[in-house]
Amino acid sequence: MPEKLPISIQVCDELAQQFIKIISISNKLEAQFNFQTMTANWYSDEDSIWFVRLHIETPQTFLTQKNAKLIKPCILIVMMPLVILMQQ
Repeated sequence: MPEKLPISIQVCDELAQQFIKIISISNKLEAQFNFQTMTANWYSDEDSIWFVRLHIETPQTFLTQKNAKLIKPCILIVMMPLVILMQQ
């Protein structure tokens, strides 16, 4: 099984259907983030690597997950009409 990358971006299904290229764009952005942090030597101490998951959600899918208590404590950045959720 491949090793998990420190920074990952996940897009909700609703947005993936609405915006055709959002998955490929988010994959490229994820690769760029991981490459830039690697070249900046953020991962020199492998025992203390932070893993960050960005969830790109609609306001509706965010509230559904929040009400179902699927969301752990996080940093929430609201960008209308999208909600971007950053989780450690």
